[in-house]
Amino acid sequence: MPPAGWRSPERLFDLGLGASVLGWGIAALLRAPPDAPLSPVRLGVAGLHLTVALLFWTRGAAQAEGGPRRLAMALPSLVVSGVAFRAAPPPEAWPFFMGLFFFAAAALTALSLLTLGRSFSVLPARRPLVVRGPYRLLRHPAYAGELLLLQTVGAAAGEPWVQVLCLLVAPLTILRIEAEEELLRVDPAWAAYADRVRWRLCWGLY
Repeated sequence: MPPAGWRSPERLFDLGLGASVLGWGIAALLRAPPDAPLSPVRLGVAGLHLTVALLFWTRGAAQAEGGPRRLAMALPSLVVSGVAFRAAPPPEAWPFFMGLFFFAAAALTALSLLTLGRSFSVLPARRPLVVRGPYRLLRHPAYAGELLLLQTVGAAAGEPWVQVLCLLVAPLTILRIEAEEELLRVDPAWAAYADRVRWRLCWGLY
C-alpha cells in the first residue's frame, strides 16, 4: 500500500514536479538530431533531470520551511541560473572537451543530489542533516557542481552577457547558502558538522 500521507497536497505537488522534470529530461533526449550521436552535454542535462525527478518523488517532508525572507534570498540564484542555461548553445554545437567537462560537472551535481536522498530541497527548508559522501568534503557540493556547470555554459556561449550572468550566480548562490544554513543551525548536529567540514563551496576560499 502507498505510505500514509501520499495524497497530501505536498506529496501531490512533489509528484507533479517530478513528472514535469522527467518530461523535460525526456524532451532533451528526443530533441537530439537523429543523424548525430548523443552529445555529453545532452546526456548530462537528461541525467540531471532524471535525478531531480526521482528526488522529488522520494524526498521526505520538511521539518521547517524557510519563510518569505529566506525564499527571497534563494530565488535570485535560481532565476539567473535558469536564464543562463536557456542561453547556452545547442548541445551538439559545444566543443567536445568542453562537453566532457560539462558532463563531469553534471555527474558531480547528480551524485551530490542523490546523496541527499530524502533530504533533497530546492528552496530553503530544514530536513535531516546529510554528512556522508561528498558532504564529508564540502558542505554544499551540489552547488559547487552547479557553479562549474554554469561557468562551462558561459565559456561555451561566448556571449559577454551570458558570461556575466554565469559569474553573477556565484554571489547569489552564497546568499542562498546563507539562507539554508540559518535553518540548519537549529539542528543539534550542525555545529559539529560545520566545525568538521569548514568549506562550503571551494577549499581555502569559501
